[in-house]
Amino acid sequence: MTAWPTPHASFTPAPQNKGHFSGYRAHRTPNFNSSRYQNSQKHWMIRRLAPIDQEIDSHIDGMFQMRSEALEY
Repeated sequence: MTAWPTPHASFTPAPQNKGHFSGYRAHRTPNFNSSRYQNSQKHWMIRRLAPIDQEIDSHIDGMFQMRSEALEY
């Protein structure tokens, strides 16, 4: 089961919260970017994924920051 955090894009933080989470990074669990390991226990579709590169990694962090700012009260 997957439960996505809200809000969904587009993110609109309150003016006083804009930039409050700059520099924060999304959580990295042990499975983060695990597609780089050809783990035979994983589904074949997951094993075929390319590793997350720096550009996508930065995008993930940016979305995390914007979502956090929009949720802050």
